[in-house]
Amino acid sequence: MWIPGRKHFVRSLRWARSRLGGGVVVLGYHRLGDRGDDPFDMCVAPNDFVEHLDVLGRHARILTLREAARALVSGRLPRRAVVLTFDDGYED
Repeated sequence: MWIPGRKHFVRSLRWARSRLGGGVVVLGYHRLGDRGDDPFDMCVAPNDFVEHLDVLGRHARILTLREAARALVSGRLPRRAVVLTFDDGYED
């Protein structure tokens, strides 16, 4: 799996934001851990995830899914809204 560097990650967030027209970006993560142990290549290394959080903390407004839903319904979605999700399909 190709993991984008910081500069590309920021550009990817900007691209996603430009396509939404005021919506929220939902980033879906599958697993944090050693990529060498991932037969499906869907894992993000912990250090890379820390970097993602650093970038998001500086360039986005991280919301819970509940906060994002309420903001969308009320019409008060903050600029650069992002929700992080984890697909817990892995046994570990």
